[in-house]
Amino acid sequence: MREFKRNAKHPDIDLIQLALERAGYHPGKIDGIFGRRTVDALNNFRKDRSMAQSEHIGAEDWAALAPFLTGYIRRSIQVGDTFHRLAGEFRTSIEAIRTANPDIHPENLKVGEMLTIPLGFDLVPTQIRFTSTALYYVIRGLTARYPKIQRETIGQSVGGREISVLRFGAGSHQVSFNASHHGNEWITTPVLLKFLEDYAKAEANNKQLAGQEANLLYAMSTLHLIPMVNPDGVGFIKNLVRGNPYVSMVSALGVFVSVIIGFNHNILLINIFDGVEQWEKIRK
Repeated sequence: MREFKRNAKHPDIDLIQLALERAGYHPGKIDGIFGRRTVDALNNFRKDRSMAQSEHIGAEDWAALAPFLTGYIRRSIQVGDTFHRLAGEFRTSIEAIRTANPDIHPENLKVGEMLTIPLGFDLVPTQIRFTSTALYYVIRGLTARYPKIQRETIGQSVGGREISVLRFGAGSHQVSFNASHHGNEWITTPVLLKFLEDYAKAEANNKQLAGQEANLLYAMSTLHLIPMVNPDGVGFIKNLVRGNPYVSMVSALGVFVSVIIGFNHNILLINIFDGVEQWEKIRK
């Protein structure tokens, strides 16, 4: 994960601020700026965990804050543990712990066995700018909290980023949804992921989704969700792509294209929407 100095501005700092807020430390507005309030909140978080304080964000901080981005911790069962006691300690629910640990019987806990304990907040954030980093944490969290969600890598982007599909369901009716074909469509990624989270939670708790029995939908159909088809485009539009041989070429054309006719191209400069005629004008 990236390292940042004080006053740095970056969409991934949204994640640091989100994690601090969820952990009970108040960094102020989630704005992607590592300013005074965020520095103070991070140092208070560090102090309570006997970590060194500084005005930098580093690997140790990302590791310590990760449970508040993935929405779960891993913990070994100790003498006297029960699902009820653990739910109280971590401010979660017995049902959430049971869902995340389908192979562990709550009446037969074995000391030393590892548990996944979901934390007591909804996982998918809707108040941050979504990047491939945010997607990484959310996928980790969804598949841990709801083991019926299966992840598979189906390819790589030009920039080498994994493209994942999430599968949920046991039925023969196959349904596919996808998001973020183009950079400015990043907002569709959290919409799709939030739908999946709501669906998985409803199925686990025998509740309805949009007036339909979620467990019946699960039994009848299988969802295939690709939450970020174009991670390079999302990164490029947020100025996050580095070290890719196509970036300098895209950047050189980007201002002209966006001002004159709108930037509707992928990282290979292929015009997605407007056809050969308009692309020939740009090329000339």
